[in-house]
Amino acid sequence: MTTKPLPTIQDEILVSESGQTVVRIKKIPVALLPDVLSKVAALGPAKLKAVHQFLQHLELASVMDEIQGDAEALRLEGKLEPEVLQAAIREHRQAHPYR
Repeated sequence: MTTKPLPTIQDEILVSESGQTVVRIKKIPVALLPDVLSKVAALGPAKLKAVHQFLQHLELASVMDEIQGDAEALRLEGKLEPEVLQAAIREHRQAHPYR
């Protein structure tokens, strides 16, 4: 007997607090969203702050994974060699000199 996966939301959902993106959630099961949102809505200020910090930690971990993957690809392409970086810094400083 095979189990059928829960239906998912295909679009990205932005959960935000006062205009700031807290976390980007992709393809979360539709059945979980109302439960999670109702529990978050019922939290007191201290617990809501803890949830917010947890979500920021998750987002940071996701961004760090992405950056590390990008950096590894650049390293393999030879774009992170010291000479290449120094040339890019010189070029940037020539285009944007200190005032």
